[in-house]
Amino acid sequence: MKDLRKIYILISFLTLCIITGPVIKAQNGDEKNTYISLGLLVNKQNEAAATCGAGLAVKQINDQGGVKGKPLKLIIRSVEGAWGAGSSEVVDLVFKEKVTAIVGSIDGRNSHLAEQVIAKTQVTYLSVWASDPSLSKAYVPWYFSLVPTDDQQATLLLEEVSVKKRFQNILVVNDQTYDAEQALKSFFEASNGIENLNIFSITYPSSGSKDLKSRIENNKLDAIILLGRQIPISDFLKQHGVSGKTIPVYTNLAAQASENYFSNQFETKDQFKEVTSGSWMRSDADDFQKAFFTKCKVRSGPVAAYAYDGIMMVSEALKQSGNDRESLQKHMSQINYQGVTGTVQFDSQGRLKNTGKLLLIRE
Repeated sequence: MKDLRKIYILISFLTLCIITGPVIKAQNGDEKNTYISLGLLVNKQNEAAATCGAGLAVKQINDQGGVKGKPLKLIIRSVEGAWGAGSSEVVDLVFKEKVTAIVGSIDGRNSHLAEQVIAKTQVTYLSVWASDPSLSKAYVPWYFSLVPTDDQQATLLLEEVSVKKRFQNILVVNDQTYDAEQALKSFFEASNGIENLNIFSITYPSSGSKDLKSRIENNKLDAIILLGRQIPISDFLKQHGVSGKTIPVYTNLAAQASENYFSNQFETKDQFKEVTSGSWMRSDADDFQKAFFTKCKVRSGPVAAYAYDGIMMVSEALKQSGNDRESLQKHMSQINYQGVTGTVQFDSQGRLKNTGKLLLIRE
């Protein structure tokens, strides 16, 4: 299966080369257009939240006069479907829709396909969800990420549990998705060389709730770390509660996008911490939360918050560069923007300089 996927990626990339020719810069749309087009890539799990978050940002920008008098037009494309659909959707956004930039709220695997197209077309791409650190290691100047990488999140978690708390026995629970596997890999790599640290890992749900319960009851655990959005938080909390133990629980960003995450508040909340790069769920982000709830009728999670900031940040860069793809890349690389997800500045690889912090689930 992996070989077939590699072949498909190669075919998709060769097709792209034929379509675009030798290093062709995608042309801007007609300068007489009365709006500025931005692309939004989504997958099935992120679609509703990302669309609401990005849509709220576009509405607020347009209500304030747009960008230099031109309203923004959001063009949404899904990467669902046959493997490699992300590549064709990016090509469509660039050459058919003539978008000025693309914001991607998609998983790491599809982000790699999108990045290949971006490298060829040289259109600014801002990732607002994928945290796979290898994306920035491709050194594509038009690729930026608004989300702390798995490496950055792993370092943050280990500083907390190993350095500050001096915990020794850690249980890591991850789901079976590509993104969670990358997060687990980063965690193990970051833990290399740390003395007196014992890490137990299980994959959920393949290991089953009984195995999770057994691990919690039979191991002298100091902390539990959840990686991945497909971990059923309600089932996990049930097993955690049955054990009768008060064990600190930590989550990466992806786990906070799990279904019903916010409705599963529980008695050990004071022992529950999550990675975040800003205060999008805190009281000082009330204006954003209220506006989001008014528009979308649900509470904002990280997917929506990052999609919102992505559109806001691109619009700020556009105000400095105008509707120009080349200068947009330059101004994106130099930006210093304060959003609901935190301070946005990029390093030379397009990674977020703000590597995040750990916050209690409630103040």
